[in-house]
Amino acid sequence: MKIIYVTPYVPSQIRTRPYNLIRALRQLGHRITLLTAASTSSEEQEQADELRDWGVQVEVFPVPLTRSLGNCLLALPTREPLQAVYSYHPRMEQRLSDLLQSGTFDIVHIEHLRAARLVRAVTSTLTPALSLTGRGRVPVVYDSVDCISLLFEQATQSGAQLRSRLMTAVDLARTRRYEAQLLTLYDRVVVTSRRDKEALENLTHRYL
Repeated sequence: MKIIYVTPYVPSQIRTRPYNLIRALRQLGHRITLLTAASTSSEEQEQADELRDWGVQVEVFPVPLTRSLGNCLLALPTREPLQAVYSYHPRMEQRLSDLLQSGTFDIVHIEHLRAARLVRAVTSTLTPALSLTGRGRVPVVYDSVDCISLLFEQATQSGAQLRSRLMTAVDLARTRRYEAQLLTLYDRVVVTSRRDKEALENLTHRYL
């Protein structure tokens, strides 16, 4: 298959989930185009080069701290959670749209809440998918990794620093609603644990 893989960070031996998934997919012979946000650090550039050595086509979109903070400020008066915009780069969204218009890809895999809004590039470019059998538009998988609002709830109840608890409290309600809505935009959703799966399903009952 030809896969577009989207991440808000460069897969690496620290970001092990996408790192190992991409490596396994390459070993199976799948062709992967990775669109990834990154800071401007040389370490992340080296991590991207490692993926290129595997035969992955890697396109990096720099998101320095100043851009992340600007994204968050713009999101404050909206209902969008700060996590959803933190790693956003408009050129990354445009590139995803351009790749899809080429009509040569079989599936899109988008990882984490910080990249989830890029599904807009898919829904605005193509007609709705009918299934994962190849009919209709390119199917899109959301790899949630965790239920982020569940992590936020745990942070507010734990001994985290006051600043972290305050920021979490500000974003918690937005994130719950946003995660519930995301489940309606993707063809498939995957998550790492049963607890996170149940938390996401509970959000759909509460907000949809």
